[in-house]
Amino acid sequence: MHQILRFILLCVVASTYAQTDTSFCQKSSLVLNMLENNHYKPKTIDDNFSTYVFNKLFERLDDKHMLYSEADIEALEDLKTKFDDYLMNEECDFIKTLTASYKSQLEFAQQSIENLEKSKLDFSGKDSVSYGTLEDKAEFSNTRKTLQKRWSKKIRIDIIREYLSLSKPSNFSKVKTQIKSKVIAENKCFILDKLQAVSGLESFVETTFLDVVCSYFDPHSSYFDPTDNTTFMNSIGTETNSIGVWFSKNSDGKIVVSGLQTGSTAWKEKEINAGDLVLSLEANKNKLSTTCLSLESLYDFIFDEANKIFNINILTEKNINKTVTLKKENLKIEVNAVNSFILKGEQNIGYISLPSFYTNLDYGYGSANDIAKELFKLNAVNIDGLILDLRGNGGGFYETGNRFGRNVY
Repeated sequence: MHQILRFILLCVVASTYAQTDTSFCQKSSLVLNMLENNHYKPKTIDDNFSTYVFNKLFERLDDKHMLYSEADIEALEDLKTKFDDYLMNEECDFIKTLTASYKSQLEFAQQSIENLEKSKLDFSGKDSVSYGTLEDKAEFSNTRKTLQKRWSKKIRIDIIREYLSLSKPSNFSKVKTQIKSKVIAENKCFILDKLQAVSGLESFVETTFLDVVCSYFDPHSSYFDPTDNTTFMNSIGTETNSIGVWFSKNSDGKIVVSGLQTGSTAWKEKEINAGDLVLSLEANKNKLSTTCLSLESLYDFIFDEANKIFNINILTEKNINKTVTLKKENLKIEVNAVNSFILKGEQNIGYISLPSFYTNLDYGYGSANDIAKELFKLNAVNIDGLILDLRGNGGGFYETGNRFGRNVY
């Protein structure tokens, strides 16, 4: 009896262009054409589309509701029903308007935090504030004035949380100043990291906008820029084009080396080691300071297709300052690979583990071909049954999964 294996793949809408100078209008046209021509249930690009994109865009740009007030959003109300017209007529200057607005809100938040840094904060009495993700159902502040008050509340709450997280809290008044400095620095870094987006602020707004456009069609369609696409393909392949170094943040919020990939040049030469403090990275004459840098921005810089050779300035655990040069190379990712063996007993049962529907760097049919090879090996020893373990398999590369589904039964 043939048993059809059914599975769900995460479908990702990704542009296939390689040029980094592709205009926003060209990107938009590519995305809309792909969605309209290939989506299983395309939607009409009309005023409903525009309204959805307008509302969802500000939720994405400001998911914690700490950057925009309702008044700031209302100032852009003229765009609310016009995105469809602009995109269809290839009139894309509105993205510059959105970018300028976003930059203005970030700078306003930066100024609000700096004002609080100089102010004496009042912790007496009762107060409350709602901010955070969409699930928290936080609402935007009415005006910039109330938004400033929200920043005051957030900073005070962050200070109290930091105090309560201490293993041995002492008198609050004694540690308040020190904790305040740490909290202010963290919030300033949050804003600065956005202002200094690796790909540029306009590119970030463009990517966010196009991702919202994809989500209008269904919640599982996403837009990947070239760097996002490289990151995703590396995550579902058996090979990755990488420098072989992993990073994390220490307890002080500074970026450190967390590990080296076995077999990489970095691992072999031992010039950089786990625990080293990363001060900066340079590639293509672009220098990236790690001060106030998020891990996401760091990996965006590393996975940028234009960056091949990196000069990494580190401070070792022995306080030696040095610069290490690393080049991207193709490295194996064993954790993604298919594994098989035979469970021996009264019957010989073949077992195959498939952690993801992965591909190869050349976009070949990685997991589909590997499964076929393992089945051939198992059939050669006359197994009585087969277990195909898909536990933890969340999907992966569409073409690989599609080929797998057609041929394995």
